[in-house]
Amino acid sequence: MNKLELITELKRLALVLDGGEEKLPRRTPVVLRQAAALLEETMQKKKTTPIIELNLSAHAYNALYRRGWLTVEEVKTKTMPELLRVCGIGEKTATEILLAVERIETE
Repeated sequence: MNKLELITELKRLALVLDGGEEKLPRRTPVVLRQAAALLEETMQKKKTTPIIELNLSAHAYNALYRRGWLTVEEVKTKTMPELLRVCGIGEKTATEILLAVERIETE
């Protein structure tokens, strides 16, 4: 399955999950495995680490995700004042994020 076919199939599965059909197609596990492999390959090519690897609290993770900062590489360039300007991030959450980035860089 090429990338375009995979994207089309994922969009169709999203419609199914939204209630467009009653049962998931039999190919669902295959499509999801291929999508995961493609995403992993893409991230490795870009040498990125997803923010989930920071093991943040749900609140901190969601704040970064809503802001669109999805990789550790994006987050590690941010300063305390930049983090504090993000909706939903206060001093405690900003400190948690900065410590997590520091921890992952030393590993």
